[in-house]
Amino acid sequence: MRIMMSAAASPVAPGIIRHLQTLGHTVIGHDSSPYIEKTIADRHIRSPRAIGGSYMRFLMNFENSYDLYLPFLDEELRLFGIAGPLANCICSPDVLTFTSKTRQQTALALANLPIAPAVQVIIKPDEGRGGSGILRTTAAGGFVVQRLLKGQEFTIDVLTDMDGKFLFAVPRERLAANGVSTIGRIKMDDDLIELAQEVVSKFKFAGPINIQVITDDDGTDYIIEVNARLSGSCMFTVMAGFDILDATVRLHEGKPFIPPAKVEEITVRRSYIEERI
Repeated sequence: MRIMMSAAASPVAPGIIRHLQTLGHTVIGHDSSPYIEKTIADRHIRSPRAIGGSYMRFLMNFENSYDLYLPFLDEELRLFGIAGPLANCICSPDVLTFTSKTRQQTALALANLPIAPAVQVIIKPDEGRGGSGILRTTAAGGFVVQRLLKGQEFTIDVLTDMDGKFLFAVPRERLAANGVSTIGRIKMDDDLIELAQEVVSKFKFAGPINIQVITDDDGTDYIIEVNARLSGSCMFTVMAGFDILDATVRLHEGKPFIPPAKVEEITVRRSYIEERI
């Protein structure tokens, strides 16, 4: 199968590309980076940034070049939610809800799902007196204002079928991160898996998603964010025994889902190496 994916020049892309290739697929990678041609993808395409109509036109020009499109950018998902998804792209119906921090927090709260409690802040003008211009709010300038949570952070890789039915989930601890996880430990925690099932039951997803959770010091699991796409560190889950990439391709092909026989609770380290380009 010909698979096209975005963010192909990102640090996490090589493992994903290489794995798809070992499964027998041809990978077409695109990225706005000028170094996209140095990636290991079978074909490299320099794309515009994922903003506005120029990006959508770019993608539509290549719709006959691939059999499945795997999005990895929230910005493009937002465009898909507005303009409609690409042909042969797995895209959740509720994608617009989950590409906005404020919309998703409101939606999660209305669904009675556990999120970090909102806190009220006071915003004062730089110059003012007598209480003039003071604003009491739980949202400031497009930001979500929440209580700071201290605890262990998890990402749950989740797969749903094309009708939004929960299929499987693998939680992993984020032991170290630099934007994305650099060290993660698989932890098949029943409470986290049940939380993922509850999220899926409240919204309309399709295919792979990931849910970010913090287990606070008091043991409470709070949903921090839901991303309606594959996670950048999905290879951690693949290495543990749940090949979410292969399962996503199989879903697109209309093949039945086969749950993994075993998921190992392994620790995975992502290492970067230097190479001349």
